[in-house]
Amino acid sequence: MSTITFREINRIALPATVAGLAEPILSITDTAIVGRLGAQEVGAVGLGTSIFMLLFWIFASMRAVLASIIAQHLGKGELNKVSSLIPQAILLSAVIGLLCYIGTAPFSMQIFQLYKADGRLLDLSVQYYQIRSIGFPFSLATFTVFGVFKGYQNTFWIMYITFLGSIVNIILDFALVWGIPGWIPSLGVSGAAYASLCAQIIMLVTSLGFLWIRFRPDLNIRKLNPETLNLLTMSLQMITRTIALTLTFFVANRFATSYGDEHIAAHTIVLNIWVFSAFFLNGYENAAIVLAGKLSGHRDKAGIFHLAMKLLKIGVLLMIVLSLMYLAGYHLIPTFFIKDPTVIQIFKSFFWLMILSQPINAIAFIFDGLFIGLGQVKFLKNTLLVATLLGFLPFVLIFDAIDLNVEGVWMAILIWMCFRALPPCFKFYQTYYRYRAKFSSD
Repeated sequence: MSTITFREINRIALPATVAGLAEPILSITDTAIVGRLGAQEVGAVGLGTSIFMLLFWIFASMRAVLASIIAQHLGKGELNKVSSLIPQAILLSAVIGLLCYIGTAPFSMQIFQLYKADGRLLDLSVQYYQIRSIGFPFSLATFTVFGVFKGYQNTFWIMYITFLGSIVNIILDFALVWGIPGWIPSLGVSGAAYASLCAQIIMLVTSLGFLWIRFRPDLNIRKLNPETLNLLTMSLQMITRTIALTLTFFVANRFATSYGDEHIAAHTIVLNIWVFSAFFLNGYENAAIVLAGKLSGHRDKAGIFHLAMKLLKIGVLLMIVLSLMYLAGYHLIPTFFIKDPTVIQIFKSFFWLMILSQPINAIAFIFDGLFIGLGQVKFLKNTLLVATLLGFLPFVLIFDAIDLNVEGVWMAILIWMCFRALPPCFKFYQTYYRYRAKFSSD
């Protein structure tokens, strides 16, 4: 049995956690800086970001699948067999990103009308999204390169690149949203979108530079790599899974928008915090993907059980600590984002539900990583479909009918996360619990 130590887990997870926080930091920065302009501006950035992020995560699934395939070949000692797969995957991601832009930007007004946005909120949302969506090809290609780095068990490069992108975004946010007297006019929500776009371009250029210097992958894109079909098949399973996730957040945002500008503003702030919290687990989910993939290549089932126990301990403890911090700052946190007293009051009425979900999120995300690493993405797809269709959707409709408003939306999200966490837990223990005798703590 291969013994995976906490040190080895953290060597991959901690830099990946810093890297994973880049996208929510971009969104939170936009929200916090734009929040000084008013509730409608916050709602517009929230809606624009939600559409961008939901489409982004649908098609960024290739990153995790690529990391799993590379990690499995690393475990087998056959990395040379996937060298030409790398440029093929990056090019495919960029093309998909371009199609996302072409397929959504011209229709952004109709998309936001589906969220029941109207008036000035609609205009600002369209304004933000049409700029931000230019970044689809850059972001998807960048995250595919990140999948390569993760598969090679090196997440430090990802951390450096995303740190650079975050700094650029924050500086440009201040300069473009509020303006610099005598130098740059105040661009409002458009400035926030331009800041994020510039950061995405810089991250892609830097990541490609790291990739070429470190790996020199086979640039033959004419002949498909033997693993390309497996990459596409697993990616399609992940895309279907993420569409179910997209549906959940689309419906959540649509209901929150229908309750009024103040409700969507409060919902946007809490959702940004939820995503930010989730990315604290992102590093350990990524460690689960690459280490489970490597152990799967070794056919080491006892090592996989060993790995899962350690990851669950870390993940649940981390989320409990984060929940306690949120409780301590319950009344202070919303004032960081907005000064509107109505929005703050609504925020406080349901923020406790987001806090309660944190340990459940830990279990769900760790098992997501383990099953992706093991190549069992079809099971994860089916689990999320059930969670969305039988967990979230029925309950959000029930809670809306009894006028719970945005609090009901977050009750439904909590139920949805329970549906996501329990089936993978049972399946994993059913498969690997028999190897517990070989498990020993370090």
